[in-house]
Amino acid sequence: MEKQKIARKMNYSETTFIESIEMKNDGFDMRIFTPEKELPFAGHPILGTAFVIFQYILKKIAERIFLNLKAG
Repeated sequence: MEKQKIARKMNYSETTFIESIEMKNDGFDMRIFTPEKELPFAGHPILGTAFVIFQYILKKIAERIFLNLKAG
């Protein structure tokens, strides 16, 4: 419910949340919310999240980045 409220305040149809900057199961836990519900998948938010992880969290070249989706 809290993440749905944040998505509503941001006025985005899909808002992604990276759960931790620490890797789990060889990937990064993330979740996608709209103001109404959690989404199992959304293409552009996933690509955007991968870019943020690559650019600001890993800060190094990576051939692959795995994103763990809780709902999917």
